Amino acid sequence: MLNGTGPGTAFLTTMQVDEEIALLVSMQVNEPLPAAKLRLEQKILTKSNTSETGLAPNKVRVFVKRVLPRWQDKFTRLLMEGFHERACSILKTGKKSGHGTRGHIPKLEAADALTCLKDNWFFAKPNGREVLNFATKHAFTKLGCLSSVYVEATVDQAAYLKMRTGLYARIVSTVR
Repeated sequence: MLNGTGPGTAFLTTMQVDEEIALLVSMQVNEPLPAAKLRLEQKILTKSNTSETGLAPNKVRVFVKRVLPRWQDKFTRLLMEGFHERACSILKTGKKSGHGTRGHIPKLEAADALTCLKDNWFFAKPNGREVLNFATKHAFTKLGCLSSVYVEATVDQAAYLKMRTGLYARIVSTVR
């Protein structure tokens, strides 16, 4: 078991995290690492509960470190809602909780979840891909950013999500 913080432990220091974020930004926008570090120090307007206008300046670095994990948690929760709903419908299984606003919608139980994980069902089988697409669309819709990833069906082609397989893999690997 590793204890403590800093180099040589299981936890990254703040400087190491900042370096990793800068590296990701530099790769994303195709610029050198020093320029990416400067970009992270620029201030942007973000939502604020303390200012009169509802907006306050914040460094990009702070925004990335604070807001994106919250967004990921919310996205994961919403994705799982959609995944449970559609998987239960397709697999004809699940149990209704009867609690809250979604109590009428069945949720997968542990044995059902194993069915979904077996042989990468959500990637390998058409039903699994349909469930994953439904769940992703559900999450993006609830977050209000579906228009950036969803392409409506046309006469020649079914509706689809403009996402690389790598993003799907990341979504699935972070879902708890």
